[in-house]
Amino acid sequence: FLMDSVMEHWYHGKGGRAAVIEALDQAGTIISAAGIIMFLAFGALGASTTPVLNQIGFMLCVGVLLDCFITTKITIPCLMA
Repeated sequence: FLMDSVMEHWYHGKGGRAAVIEALDQAGTIISAAGIIMFLAFGALGASTTPVLNQIGFMLCVGVLLDCFITTKITIPCLMA
């Protein structure tokens, strides 16, 4: 989602850094909202009485938060700009 937005801004004549900034500004709230919704959905597995489901839910929650906030908002823009 972020990369499509970067390419769209880049095709419209913006430089690399400006395209990344505009794309993150445009898509950042959508990515955050989707990550929070997935975190809450996977967090519901923590209410299970089965230990395996608790562990899977915890790992999915950690993975979603890392992907949503670290990878998408910090690592990819730093590498592209």
